[in-house]
Amino acid sequence: MAFVLAVNLHFPSEDAKQQFIDIWQPLAEYVKISEPTTLAFVLLEADTNPCHLMVYERYLSRDDYLSIHRASSAFLQFKAAMVQLPFEVKVEGQSFVEQNVGFML
Repeated sequence: MAFVLAVNLHFPSEDAKQQFIDIWQPLAEYVKISEPTTLAFVLLEADTNPCHLMVYERYLSRDDYLSIHRASSAFLQFKAAMVQLPFEVKVEGQSFVEQNVGFML
C-alpha cells in the first residue's frame, strides 16, 4: 500500500510563499525525473488563503520515501535552503498509509 505525506505550510506573506516555491521547484523537478517510486509530488494552494500551501507526496512505500527521497542530494539541498529562509514557516505534517478503499486516477 502506498505511503502518503500531507504537509501544510503557513507563510507570513505572499512574498515569503514565493521564496519557498522558488526553492521547492528544483526539488519537484528532480523528483519527477529521478524518483520513479514517487507517485505524486504536488504543491497545492488553499482556495481561501494564498499564504497556505500543502505539499502532497505519495510513494510506493515508506521505505521509498526514507531511503530514496529523503536521502537524495536534491532533498538535502532543499532542507539546507529552508533553514536559510529569512522568515518562519509554520509546518504541520501527517503521514498516511493508503487502505485501498476508494480510488485515485
